Amino acid sequence: MFDDSELRAIRGAVEDFVRSEIKRESDIFKMWERGLDLGYFNLSALKAIESSEVFSAVHEVSPEIGHKLLYLSISNHLFGDLASLAIPLGGTLITDWVQGNYVVVAADAAKLVKASSEFLTTEVSRLRSVEVLKTKKIDFGPLLNVLLASRCVGTAIHAYDLAIRYVKETGLKWNYCHIFEKLGEISAEISASKLLTRYSALRIKSEDAKRLTEMALWKAAVTAVMAVDEAVLIQEGAYKYLEDFKVGIFRDFAQIRHRSPKTASVHSLKVSELYYPKAINFSPFS
Repeated sequence: MFDDSELRAIRGAVEDFVRSEIKRESDIFKMWERGLDLGYFNLSALKAIESSEVFSAVHEVSPEIGHKLLYLSISNHLFGDLASLAIPLGGTLITDWVQGNYVVVAADAAKLVKASSEFLTTEVSRLRSVEVLKTKKIDFGPLLNVLLASRCVGTAIHAYDLAIRYVKETGLKWNYCHIFEKLGEISAEISASKLLTRYSALRIKSEDAKRLTEMALWKAAVTAVMAVDEAVLIQEGAYKYLEDFKVGIFRDFAQIRHRSPKTASVHSLKVSELYYPKAINFSPFS
């Protein structure tokens, strides 16, 4: 078991590193290589709980940069190569970072593939014409679930913080009191997602790791989408709408549907009334 002081130290060091690298305007590959040299992105050396804190911290600073650093870490760990990640969803492969090569994880194996991309949305591309380059027999699903859950937790915190900052800067008060209820709910959901993700990381070698990590990923994915949607709504489309948050891949993944009763104003609804997440077959790594 890790105590909070150790995890806070890891988190603080990673956040400082990413912020300093962003200020340098380094390219993503150089940033990843420097982080690997410092030990931040070496999945072979890090325990699951440490990796979880690292990538939650990176996404809390910058989701747009964070998912690239995460994918490079995964591909290097599995194949000693640099590639993006493709997630199986609805009979197809989707990605939110177009590269030449992609890593695809199944139940008991990982594949490095070459594929052509097809523009799907502003956040997600679909892969086609897939050619398998390498295959590795490995039970990587539980750790990947933890890493993606951590990504979602960090992204949700980032979106929440932006929303809070916007409310403070603009002085929104009485005319927008409904948003405080929503932000309060989101804060509670983030805390729950963080605890579940951390617990699943600590149980990564247990018999129930597969189900625990799947639950953590689904919960964190739902929370991230809710937090980002609310942040964008509060900021009236600021911060380049949704592209900076990169949650498109989790929107379908979590299968969130709007309730939106016709008799109610969307602006007066709580988060719990706005969303209805589908909890059946929620993980592509089942």
